[in-house]
Amino acid sequence: MPGDNNSNITASKQEKKTKKEVKVKFPCGNCTKTTSGCAALLCNICDHWHHKECIPGMTDFSYQTLVSMKESMGCVFFLCSKCEKVHKKTWQAVTQLGKRVDSIEKRMDELEKKMKENTEKQTETISKVKAGEDKTTVSSTNVQSSVLSEIQQQDARKTNIVI
Repeated sequence: MPGDNNSNITASKQEKKTKKEVKVKFPCGNCTKTTSGCAALLCNICDHWHHKECIPGMTDFSYQTLVSMKESMGCVFFLCSKCEKVHKKTWQAVTQLGKRVDSIEKRMDELEKKMKENTEKQTETISKVKAGEDKTTVSSTNVQSSVLSEIQQQDARKTNIVI
């Protein structure tokens, strides 16, 4: 009898292996049972079929609306609950990044405006400096000629006698 028990255990293990080896064609993404011949929708992201009954909140009317859209437009967009959660998080991240990009672009516009203003001020200052240099050169030449004239007059008066 113990031999019979072992053979029963071995046989049940083999049955389990054969059950596991049999793959279900088009398994439901929720319950893993086949969706062949059933009312089901294909998720556009994960490419898993889902029974109408396994989709939370899916009514007969909603399902028929999606089927008629598929027939009339040739495609329908459906996300399973798992992909919808991921998509929602991704969309939130994209939205946050979009806001950050907008903020950065606004700051760049402000900086470009300030740079333009500073460039204009710099150009104005440079022209004032050049005008000042020209005046300085003229003044310097005048000062040099008057100093030279004064020195020449002093030299000419050295031989004069003061009474």
